[in-house]
Amino acid sequence: MSMKVLYDRTGPEESLNPTVDIVAVHGLNPTNRDDHAVATWTDSKSGHLWLRDALPDSQPSARVLLYSYNSSPALGSDKDRFIFQANDLLECLRLNRRKDPNLPLIMVGHSLGGILIKQALINAQNNPKYKDIKQATFGLMFFGTPHSGPTNDLQVKFGKACVGIAQSMPWKVSNDIMEALKKGSLFSDIISEHWRHQLEQYQIISFYEGVGNLVPRESAVFGLDGRRENQVKLNATHRNMCRFNPSVEKDRDNYFLVEGNMADLCSKYPKLIDSLKALSYNPRFHKISDQHQKSLQWMWNDGEDGPGFVKWLKSDVPIYWITGLPGSGKSTLMKYLYENPQTQSYTSTNDRTVTIISYFFHELGTSKETSFKSLLATILEVLSTSFSTLASLLVKNFVELKKRMKNETGELLGHEIYLKRALELVGQSGVFGAILLFVDGLDECSGDHRQQLQFLVPWIQSTQGERLTVRLCLSSRPLPEIELRLSSFPQCRIHEWTANDISAYVRDKLGLTGKTLALGDQMLRKHHKRTTVEYLTDTVIEKAQGVFLWVQLVVNNLIVGIEEGCSDTELRDCLNSLPPELESLYARIFEQIPMDYIDDAMIYFKLALVRRRIGLLDVHLATQDPEEALARENQASYEEHLALQIACTRTETRLKSRCRGLLQVKQSETDKTASKYTPSKMKDTTPLVSVIGKNVEFLHLSVRDYIASKPFATCAFFELRVDVAFMASSIRLLKLLQPDQLFQFHTWADRVSESASKFSPLMEYTEKDNNYLSQFSGFGPIEVFFSDAWVPVESPRSYQRRLLAELDRICIFADKSWHSLYLESALVCYGESPVRVSSNCWNTDIFCLCLAYGLDTVPSLDILRLLLRHGANPNEVFDEKTSWEYALLAMAHLVANCRETPKNWTEPLMVLLEHGAIPNRKTVDSESALMVISTYLDEDNWLLDGTKELVKALIHSGLDMEQDELEWVGLLQIEVQF
Repeated sequence: MSMKVLYDRTGPEESLNPTVDIVAVHGLNPTNRDDHAVATWTDSKSGHLWLRDALPDSQPSARVLLYSYNSSPALGSDKDRFIFQANDLLECLRLNRRKDPNLPLIMVGHSLGGILIKQALINAQNNPKYKDIKQATFGLMFFGTPHSGPTNDLQVKFGKACVGIAQSMPWKVSNDIMEALKKGSLFSDIISEHWRHQLEQYQIISFYEGVGNLVPRESAVFGLDGRRENQVKLNATHRNMCRFNPSVEKDRDNYFLVEGNMADLCSKYPKLIDSLKALSYNPRFHKISDQHQKSLQWMWNDGEDGPGFVKWLKSDVPIYWITGLPGSGKSTLMKYLYENPQTQSYTSTNDRTVTIISYFFHELGTSKETSFKSLLATILEVLSTSFSTLASLLVKNFVELKKRMKNETGELLGHEIYLKRALELVGQSGVFGAILLFVDGLDECSGDHRQQLQFLVPWIQSTQGERLTVRLCLSSRPLPEIELRLSSFPQCRIHEWTANDISAYVRDKLGLTGKTLALGDQMLRKHHKRTTVEYLTDTVIEKAQGVFLWVQLVVNNLIVGIEEGCSDTELRDCLNSLPPELESLYARIFEQIPMDYIDDAMIYFKLALVRRRIGLLDVHLATQDPEEALARENQASYEEHLALQIACTRTETRLKSRCRGLLQVKQSETDKTASKYTPSKMKDTTPLVSVIGKNVEFLHLSVRDYIASKPFATCAFFELRVDVAFMASSIRLLKLLQPDQLFQFHTWADRVSESASKFSPLMEYTEKDNNYLSQFSGFGPIEVFFSDAWVPVESPRSYQRRLLAELDRICIFADKSWHSLYLESALVCYGESPVRVSSNCWNTDIFCLCLAYGLDTVPSLDILRLLLRHGANPNEVFDEKTSWEYALLAMAHLVANCRETPKNWTEPLMVLLEHGAIPNRKTVDSESALMVISTYLDEDNWLLDGTKELVKALIHSGLDMEQDELEWVGLLQIEVQF
């Protein structure tokens, strides 16, 4: 036996990870020919092996494998030989899939090879060693495989079909094999209940022969409905139905059917997973600190004096709740439990495979990190990857929904209600397994916690079956609405268990500091029979009340005091003055910020409050003089990038000293931008690669809540204007890019591919704020300009308009139609623009820009209506013209240059009039609107294509007409009144 890789996804882009495995299994080979496995699938005349020579072209992300075995011992008179041969197939698969055992799997069998595949799947069901293979298999493709059935008649037909296959071989088959085939004894397990129970778990393609009747159609198909099995006739004999000569038309037609059905199998499952992955964004896990040394070991105490976690794992109770005070270490504990192998070893499984899933909410992260939809999508993604049966059921569910709702699968997954319905199917899937779900920080999830638990708790309870159990370990602060719904389940109040952990942490940190700094007599002097370090340690432990975050802040402050040479008396007084409550501690730290630093600190705090996720580079640019952004030229040089990198490093130092640990600069664990570029390539990209992976974050959610309650968070009594700051920083960021890097069309693969050379690290950085994932680069800073920047309007309109004009100048240099690209991308993704404004004038300004002279296309009606609905005023003057005048100017320009016909402008002008546009202002060489329109109308056809309705709307809108304008103006007035 052997497993040969025919195609491993190696191409010009070097080795890539496959998304699916396709394994082909040949049929009867009684003489053990070495080339039988290849010959089964190869056209003898052309030498064309379609699995190697054609399939990779249509399925480049698949890995294709060929299984070869000696069927003589497999098909002996003893049925046990056949079962053992099926185990050999499983073992070959297991060893070849060690790196990715959960990779989706499609098995392809010709003739009796299909029987071997079925026996292998039955064996895998009963052997934990091979359950990954069973769960990964979601598609089966059979070429002329004789399937037996539950009746004696079908069993007789099955035996005859097997004998017929053997007799058709060009060589003599041994008597013991023939006898076994006649009786059908080799396959007695397959016609039993074992296979019948598995049958509904796969997507099946059954090909039957169209030439000859060696394996009749009724034997070659299962007879399932079209949603589970596709039955396809191939115009070929039994032997040749899986061989194709590309120069023969009949073979090309047959392969067209095979290739199309294979594409259907490959596309459904991976596309579902990709759609779920796009929603299941969860970088929080990597940001959580690991536990200190050997802390948290008390969780494994399964005695009566323990927290009850191990007892819960061993029981059948569905939910365990970890709660505690803010900052008590709930997230660290959840990460520890999720990663620790003891969790799985203690879990009650009843011989089921354990699948562990985690999701960590983060209120200080992006909107996706606080979304309940992201949790639901994460659960579905992991379950679909782990259990192909469930994946098939979900694919079927979303395909049916897609037909009914006329939406794409990705759009349906964006609705919480459909994700919930999909999860409700889990209990009906027949999946055999144990699921352990860790959900951290439910209190940080946006939305109604009552409704979220009203779904989660009943869903968890409904999955407590004999085949499948889903159990939930959930952590949160003890909010009343959460406590009411979880108090009946086992729980752990973490702050009641961490005293020893806190003691070890404090003694380690302060003791290490004392030794490292060699403080000598000052720190070793006795204070009431204790050294100063011992006194500080004991006092911190006593005041901690189980809140680890309080301990961390206090210890850091004490270490700063020790490093700055404070006396032991000063250290003791400082510690004694610190309150034990977190909020009071924050107030104390805030009050200790020196007066020289307070303005800078408040600026940094306010920037972090406005943006959920803000990079160090953004913070630096937002704190610079906006005039610098206006004065800078495009196409920043390498030297300017280097100077900016040095300035950002200085800003990082200032931020740390000003904010006293309440704000932190962290390297993003999920941002691999900098790691792609070696020092030798730095000059070829940008020195900023060392900066753009750093984010500025609050130490903890409770810190953000405290800072948000301060008066300066809502009042602008210092010089920084946040709206102008972000507008200017967006412009500065765009100017760091080259013009050809703006509005560059790209696919998602371009953005995630490490070999994508056209996407520079700085471009990747700008894309992080592109919330609706436009296919045009550079939209991130523009989205910040039009969304995060509009809080609240604190600057003179004229200054904001200067920045808007500068943005327009930069973007037009790259693409004249950038306004339409931006707004249309928003409409496609949301059906609504992300342009959230605080003043009508901003809608009017961008509105006028969309209509401005020089655009190459008629404005989108959807965009016009969108902006008007959001308060755009078609009569407000922008750069000495109203939007109505801009529309007339654009029409005149485009029609004069023969780019558009006047009729295309009828509807946009009508929309403006419907929303109150006053048409009497003079424009285009001081001519009236009607004169401008009539100039470009065909006098013989002016009443066609809605022009009559436009003229009527002009008159009804109060258009003043002078008698000497055109001879037929009066006739127009008479005509449109009837």
